[in-house]
Amino acid sequence: MAGISKVTLDPATVSNFKRWGHGENFTKLIGGLEILGAIGLLIPRIWYLAALGLIGLMGGAAYTHLTVGDPVQTMAPSIGLIVALLIYILMRRK
Repeated sequence: MAGISKVTLDPATVSNFKRWGHGENFTKLIGGLEILGAIGLLIPRIWYLAALGLIGLMGGAAYTHLTVGDPVQTMAPSIGLIVALLIYILMRRK
């Protein structure tokens, strides 16, 4: 759902990205990658690549929130990062 708000350029989302020094194109790119990552988790041949991509995206989001002084907002991407890591670790064992 977070990817959709970025791709559709939700005003609040765009405002946050601008505050962090990013424009609308970057906002749409991140949203598109989030959506593709979520879809990729459902495709057996590429799920691990999607999980790795989401790990990178969520890690970057958590880092951004920490560096701009939004520690409370770090929670959502941190949970996403943990979930993506768990998916990668647990599914690799199969």
